[in-house]
Amino acid sequence: MPFILRDEDYELKYRSELKGAVLRAKAYPQALLKGYDVCLAAHVHPPVGTLSAIVKSAGGNVICGLNQVKDESKTICGLNQ
Repeated sequence: MPFILRDEDYELKYRSELKGAVLRAKAYPQALLKGYDVCLAAHVHPPVGTLSAIVKSAGGNVICGLNQVKDESKTICGLNQ
């Protein structure tokens, strides 16, 4: 990986190199939210369309409404205050 930046603050805070995090992400694409449902409120920021794309690219499933919750322990709610 010829162009990975080195971030000393990240390394100190998380005790991990950024290069290692990038390699793990490439090895397991769409794994961050795999198995999770994400319920987004209508007025979240960034907009629902943008967040939906982010959630899906991370392996999550977007649900519309709390009535679609199947497993509370595997559900993330994005609410706007």
